Amino acid sequence: MMKTAIMVCMLLFVALSGAAQEFAADGSVRLTNISTDSWRLDQVEGDGITVTGAHQGRVVLAIGHRYHFDLSDIDSEHMPIVIRDIAGRPIFSQENPDQGADWEGSDPEISDDGITFTLTESLAEAISGFRATTYPAMHGFIATYDPEAITEQEAE
Repeated sequence: MMKTAIMVCMLLFVALSGAAQEFAADGSVRLTNISTDSWRLDQVEGDGITVTGAHQGRVVLAIGHRYHFDLSDIDSEHMPIVIRDIAGRPIFSQENPDQGADWEGSDPEISDDGITFTLTESLAEAISGFRATTYPAMHGFIATYDPEAITEQEAE
């Protein structure tokens, strides 16, 4: 009986640890594909994130928060995603998970299930959008804002 209780506690701990890692972001958006034409942006959750437009939409992110682009419902081997800068250069890519380490403070985590990063001020100045590397029509836009600047303007 005691061994069973210990085993149940250990399994519960492992399950809760996985859930904590899964939700280690302040905000998240799930991306699913609509054929090879566009992304569906849904299940938007958390602080500092909004989405406008359901297809080829715009994800709006607040500086200073950590975000997760959830790709767990797609086959990342066939539709890897890349987050790009204004010039179209890759910032974070599922094809090259080591990419993005140069963005100090962004602490990217890249896996088959998604891309998680912290939006720093310098990253906010560069980040522009995302797309499937294998299907260029599947793209979306990323806009950023500084919540502290908005708070200061509202106080004036």
